[in-house]
Amino acid sequence: MKIWPDLLEKDPYRDIISVVKVNDHRPEIVWMELEEYVPTDEVKNYFRKFVEEFIESRRGLSENVCVWISGFFGSGKSHFLKVLGYLLENRKILTPDGLEVESTQYLANKLGLQNLAPLLTKEFRTKVLFINLLDYDHAIDPTISRLVYRKLMEEKGLSDKIWVSIWEEEFQRVGVYDKFKQWVKKEFGMVWEEARKLHAERILRKAFIEFMGSLYSEEKDAEKAIEESKKIEIEPSFVVRKLKEFAEEIDRNKGRIVVLLDEVGLYVGDDKDRLTDLKTLAEHVVKEGEGKVWLIATAQEALPEMVERLTAEREVLDYLRDRFRLNLPLTPAGVEKVVSERMLKKRVEAIEQLREFYQKNAGKILQALALKQTKQIIEINEENFIRFYPFYSYSVSLLQEISRALVRSIEDARRLSARERSMLKIVHAILRGEGGIDAVAEKQLGFFVTFDVLYDAISQDLRFIKSDYHNIIDNEIGKIGEVDGIKVSSVAKALFLLQNIGEKVPTTLENLSAVLFSDISCDINTHKEAIKNCLGKLKEYGWVVEEDGKYRLLTYEEHNIERI
Repeated sequence: MKIWPDLLEKDPYRDIISVVKVNDHRPEIVWMELEEYVPTDEVKNYFRKFVEEFIESRRGLSENVCVWISGFFGSGKSHFLKVLGYLLENRKILTPDGLEVESTQYLANKLGLQNLAPLLTKEFRTKVLFINLLDYDHAIDPTISRLVYRKLMEEKGLSDKIWVSIWEEEFQRVGVYDKFKQWVKKEFGMVWEEARKLHAERILRKAFIEFMGSLYSEEKDAEKAIEESKKIEIEPSFVVRKLKEFAEEIDRNKGRIVVLLDEVGLYVGDDKDRLTDLKTLAEHVVKEGEGKVWLIATAQEALPEMVERLTAEREVLDYLRDRFRLNLPLTPAGVEKVVSERMLKKRVEAIEQLREFYQKNAGKILQALALKQTKQIIEINEENFIRFYPFYSYSVSLLQEISRALVRSIEDARRLSARERSMLKIVHAILRGEGGIDAVAEKQLGFFVTFDVLYDAISQDLRFIKSDYHNIIDNEIGKIGEVDGIKVSSVAKALFLLQNIGEKVPTTLENLSAVLFSDISCDINTHKEAIKNCLGKLKEYGWVVEEDGKYRLLTYEEHNIERI
């Protein structure tokens, strides 16, 4: 009996969207993201909590208009944020059959918010700005306020160059913008929306004389005004005022504008000035937005963790907490549910077959796979075996913790984010066999995904953030070969992963044997002896030391000392 198609319900070879970009609105992408969204009970409660707060804003002023969504890379923050945006702004989404569906009602049904959907569509006219902060050049947009303003101008059909949009708004204010665009077409033979990308300055110098001659009678005056406009600082208070004006343009009372900021933590990075700008922007949203402007941010860190990393000033944290009153932390359990539902869900008839397999082999499974002296890991039982097979019951949970441990800095987090790896993508790659991995989907019932395979699935990430260890395993240990039919490098890979969470899972012989147990047909004692011999070979070559029954993979520097 093969893992696919006999056990898995969903085709592991199908294309999936493992990393969501909040600003990608291609119809086929949006449908797949919304249709495959798996909300946990925790997440459903978060959506209800937020929507109830949002609905309360129709009564007048609300101070709960800033929201902080936290969770490690791969926890589903971006997916949550995008779903929230489509829930609030009732967009038309296309099904694969070409049918149009209203996003608010569709998502309300999925999230258990059917009773609130009519209020969202009838009592509000909401516009959402979807902003992925990592898509922008930090030099051009040094502050979040400036970036939000730029996005607002784009939403209004104006230039994404701030100084150009300033003059476009001025033309609108004096009532000549449409005439100006007609004049550009006539004088320059180009549509303004295209011409402004490369020729804005040359055209505007002449346009000032044509449409604002009383102020700018010569091109040198126009040129001076343009240069001054390029120096204008975009302050948070100005941005919030513009956002509120836009909401009221939509509808004086029902209009709302929601700013979604994905990956605020990575954008702020180690820059205290950006943190200050975020703090000030949130302050003005609360005090001057009148409940019509909402600011929703995601970050890998909870608010206290991010602030404490940047400053010891307690008042900064207290201030931000007072602004971002709604905190929605996404937990690892949510990722486990998404992975088990989207990638590992079993066929109805296969569940009974797996149950029989577990009951028949329970003693051996528990003896072979149980981790010793551990803290708070998922229990190996019948339910979890069926849920996560062909992975160990604890694999997804521990790999999340390993990933968190591997990321030691903001720069590491940015690199991982740029590489678009998530737990879903890792499991997907293992099942269908990417990057030299044998396709696990083709294996027979009784096979298990070992930790060296998990290492191989994140190998390219390790090349960026743990290059020393990656090079040691690839270039040095890889040459050692096999001992008792097991690759010595496989043991090194598993050891590397476990030693990153050594306080939770000790790197003992027993635990290394457990995470390298590959098939129910293996003899447990023979397997354990083979792992022990591989560790002995690693010690012999000076790549591993044993301390109090725990093993540790060495760096190049430690290896050289060990060989002296």
